[in-house]
Amino acid sequence: MAESFEIEPGVGMGPVRLGMRRSEVVMALGEPEREHPDWLGVGMELYWFGASFSASLDGEGTVGALEMNRGGAVVAVFRGVDVLAAPASEAIDVFESSVGPGEYRENGYSFEFHNVRLWLWRQSLPGDSDIDDPQFRGGLHWDSVCISLDSYDAEVEAAAAARRKMGQR
Repeated sequence: MAESFEIEPGVGMGPVRLGMRRSEVVMALGEPEREHPDWLGVGMELYWFGASFSASLDGEGTVGALEMNRGGAVVAVFRGVDVLAAPASEAIDVFESSVGPGEYRENGYSFEFHNVRLWLWRQSLPGDSDIDDPQFRGGLHWDSVCISLDSYDAEVEAAAAARRKMGQR
């Protein structure tokens, strides 16, 4: 049976809290199964539960973002609802009833609750037929949920802007 992690926007997921040091996360979950530098070279990405749970460390080595993915060994729960197994609209309703309104981004591939730094993302939209993996076909569910700190998002944006300025993607 999968382990359930409660999502607490602005606070954490399961036993992991935003702002924890790497050593504290390891105490809570054990050594990560996999880790590598993040895509901007600012911090590290740490993975547990077959990559269904990840923590993004900032340049200071503290947790700036947490993410859970659908179909893994850990279940993303908010107010008693598995938000990655529930229909996409139901997941939005559950969050909106607690944290306020959000908005679709990326032409419907993501939904953002900017006021609490929470995002839902899906690989496909309802009706997409170009996705080979049946797990993602249909886009009727969200594939991941992420929470972050404002300071982490600012650090990531600054690093991305610097890369753009240097002509890198």
